[in-house]
Amino acid sequence: MPKDMFSEENEVKSAWVSWGKPGDNIVGTLIAKYERENSIGGKTEMQNIYEIKAMNGDFHSLKQDDNGNYVPESEPVKILADQIFNVGGKPAIDSQMRNVKIGQIVGMKFMESVPAKEKGRYPTKVVKIFTTGEMDTEFMAELEEEKAKDPKNF
Repeated sequence: MPKDMFSEENEVKSAWVSWGKPGDNIVGTLIAKYERENSIGGKTEMQNIYEIKAMNGDFHSLKQDDNGNYVPESEPVKILADQIFNVGGKPAIDSQMRNVKIGQIVGMKFMESVPAKEKGRYPTKVVKIFTTGEMDTEFMAELEEEKAKDPKNF
């Protein structure tokens, strides 16, 4: 057992990709898609969540500055193979992800920020989705194995 379980070096970091700077990206296999409630600006709505088993990538986490604005950390979070990350959907991401199947290898890249049209709103982050259509055969084999063991959960 580690000397101090609750030391900063043992902290499990968030499994959410936050698009802090243009160029932030993740490449991996889409292993799940689900919806959850999200409270945005005081109203609750359903949001798609995409679960990615990573191959590689990196992104800049966001933190609040002294003025309450979200700013990217200076050092990127390095995404390692086989880590599981969540990406929150929004209309532009959701429309592109409609064409991606569970088990398909996908890349997501933060391209640019577009200034908000309304004062006091956050800029729009343009995230593009990329795929060659290739399926992750290893993941698909694992999925078929799980289906065979417990078909009523699929």
